[in-house]
Amino acid sequence: MRRVAFTLVEMVMVIVILGIVSMIGSDVISQVFKGNIHAKITNDLEKESDIVLDQIVKRLRNAIPKSMIARNVHSLGPNAFKYKFLIDENLSSIDPDMIEWLGRDYESFMGDPSDNDIINKPGWSGLIDVDSPDTTRSSFKTPGSKLSYASSVMEALSDGTVSLDDPNLRRPALVFKCGATLLDANRSKWGWDINRTAYPNDTDNTLVVEKRAGSEDILDIVSINGIASVGNQLLDQSNTPKDVCEQYYLTWSAYAIAPDRTGGNDHDFKLVLYYNYQPWYGDTFRDAQKVVLAEHVSSFRVRAFLDNIRIKLCLNDGNITGTKLGFCKEKVLY
Repeated sequence: MRRVAFTLVEMVMVIVILGIVSMIGSDVISQVFKGNIHAKITNDLEKESDIVLDQIVKRLRNAIPKSMIARNVHSLGPNAFKYKFLIDENLSSIDPDMIEWLGRDYESFMGDPSDNDIINKPGWSGLIDVDSPDTTRSSFKTPGSKLSYASSVMEALSDGTVSLDDPNLRRPALVFKCGATLLDANRSKWGWDINRTAYPNDTDNTLVVEKRAGSEDILDIVSINGIASVGNQLLDQSNTPKDVCEQYYLTWSAYAIAPDRTGGNDHDFKLVLYYNYQPWYGDTFRDAQKVVLAEHVSSFRVRAFLDNIRIKLCLNDGNITGTKLGFCKEKVLY
């Protein structure tokens, strides 16, 4: 009986063909696998950027617009105090990568949910009765307020450092809506100057206030004549008359968003939110508490035009794949 078998040449050819097919197949599988990894990383970066931008927008919605400034964090030396208003048309001249603002006390403004009233009474109403005998050069009648609730909320959110009525704690500040023009040439009025020796009275747009004992709707100015002592802090309170109008904001903290480049990389840094500091007491963001909003940030930019704020955030994957992947997203706050 005759048997048919593969020749050596045929077997070698089959092995070579199988090797070629396996090489092509493994390369295709590898590319598909890498593509899936890249797609997942990009999707994760997109989700993270959405979350971070939402957090920033929520904070900025409660900013006192006239107080918003921008700095270049690289310029912050021991005696540096260079900044511009966020809406300044020459903002690009300082190449800003950091923003600061005073935030209105939104949480207590929403009212005490434990009230039995049909409508929750706010901690502060934002209104001044300018015709009331209790509204004077050193006090303000704010009808519709429940200042004890505002005080308790501030104490809780500030880790027990700010209060409207505890004599051992710091006080919040009142800002009149008519107190400063949007493009006020004297930018030092908000207390942003780091060099407080050169600018000792740079808080004219803020009035430090406390709740009058026994009252829920009267705010007294802590001091209107020179220096006042609050706890261990010295407060510069200008004796310059202020314009009083019917609407105001109450603020207990400034906020800042800035890059942390301690790793020495200008294109891979942490984005940090600073909070619980009071410029009317001479604080800067360096005195604040802080929380990391995002890691592996490539770029952070904020620009404004009139009432519109544009925020751009770029994140990267930290080079975990060997080929750095990134994702940029913008959001506009109207």
